Amino acid sequence: MLELEKETGVSRTSIWRWENGLADAKGDELIKLSRYFKVSTDYLLGESDY
Repeated sequence: MLELEKETGVSRTSIWRWENGLADAKGDELIKLSRYFKVSTDYLLGESDY
């Protein structure tokens, strides 16, 4: 989680809330996550297998 926080600039609290189903990532956060994991935002949202 620390690396993800450092590389994306998203707070540890936000990441924890996503992981525990207490919140959903917003648009700009989704873009940061997709770049970090090298996947599309559609993939993160479950709309694509790629």
